[in-house]
Amino acid sequence: MRDARRASRWIFFLACVIVAANIACAGGDDDDDDSQNSEPADDDLDSEGDDDAGDDAAAPYYPPDGRGPYEVGVQTHILRDPSRHEWLGDRDRTLPLEVWYPSTGEGGRLNGLPDMVGPLPIWGEPLIQLIYGDIYPSLWAFQTSAYRDADAIGTPDAFPVIFFSHGFSAIRFQNFTMCEHLASHGFIVVAPDHYGNAIFTNIPGEDVVFINLLAAPESFIKRTQDVEFVFDTLQAWRAAGDPDWTQAMDLERFGVMGHSLGGYTTFDAGRALDFVDAIAPLSPMWVGDFDHSFDRPMLVMEGTADRIVGAFSEAVRRAYDIAESTRKLHLDLLGAGHYGPSDACTLVPPWIGAAQTGCGFPDLDPEDRQHDRRRVRHRVFQSHHRGRRAIRGLCVRKPFSRLSRPRRCLGIASSSLTDASRQPPEKLQTSGFGQECIGRKIWRSESA
Repeated sequence: MRDARRASRWIFFLACVIVAANIACAGGDDDDDDSQNSEPADDDLDSEGDDDAGDDAAAPYYPPDGRGPYEVGVQTHILRDPSRHEWLGDRDRTLPLEVWYPSTGEGGRLNGLPDMVGPLPIWGEPLIQLIYGDIYPSLWAFQTSAYRDADAIGTPDAFPVIFFSHGFSAIRFQNFTMCEHLASHGFIVVAPDHYGNAIFTNIPGEDVVFINLLAAPESFIKRTQDVEFVFDTLQAWRAAGDPDWTQAMDLERFGVMGHSLGGYTTFDAGRALDFVDAIAPLSPMWVGDFDHSFDRPMLVMEGTADRIVGAFSEAVRRAYDIAESTRKLHLDLLGAGHYGPSDACTLVPPWIGAAQTGCGFPDLDPEDRQHDRRRVRHRVFQSHHRGRRAIRGLCVRKPFSRLSRPRRCLGIASSSLTDASRQPPEKLQTSGFGQECIGRKIWRSESA
């Protein structure tokens, strides 16, 4: 359980290396004023919306591979959509919603797995114990870094919002590490259980609804409707001023991220919903056409050893290629299985082998893998939602910089760059992906 917990802490570091909007490779900072080199590693904009020499001291810089400046609060809410009645359970569509938000850290208690699962019927906990066997005690005692029901930071319109969509037969907190990490850097993250499509939907005091395979086809439509319903609910909450964290939401900056079938939901929401400003499908499946006029920021992350939805990889790449966005990035994680970009491997029962679940990633220590991918996804949304410029150059910071040591190739990225003339640093190997894209191998020091 200790290794699983370590793995769950660092899942997002690598892609931010690639989407480093302002981390310039020369001079140590990431402004337009590299020649002055007056402040190390700043990443700020002033009230005029530019990023020049005069802005260097405006705000501290918090590297995306590390914890952000905020404590994290977490709450669970139960949403009901009276406009959509479910034959499964004969009720209005019901969505338990997990919310991670920047917090003072006061007024709450440390969040645990039982908190996220919620109160269960009398048979619930014995069933979990039967499924997980010997690791049940440590699993059920698992605590995250967030504080349940902690006081929110109430700065109006301060924090962009990210919607996370879980995979088929997964659950809303399958990427809890990512959600907490993003919240620590100033995002509000919301994640529902997609009713009938989650492994189970726990409605405390009422019912536990398990996944229904017969409802799978209609979930392709209902999941995107869930994104819209949650957005509308957030607008209503904001207008009412309750819960307290809603006052800090900036719904003019709204991104969607999802894993597996949630990646499909992410693609579909991006093309169908005008209020979606940026998307990040992770190990996604995709069928059909994609909107070639899509011009918003996009990160697509896939594993080269994905045996679960890998058959969709060509369709995913076509969707990526056809989008007209000049702020997009496609990342292949070498040797990564399907669940590489998630915390699901922390939660999978031990009797389900890595080959079946796609938890394998043979060339990296688990902590390095988690750390790298956390950094990427944070940086994708930061580049758009927090005023950072589009993808421009790639720079690898510590621990990547110790080049004299043996290195491992983590992944190959291709990106549409707004400044393709900027040469990559020597620590990155390059190979061509066409005139408008540059492919780069990303390396990590063996002993870093």
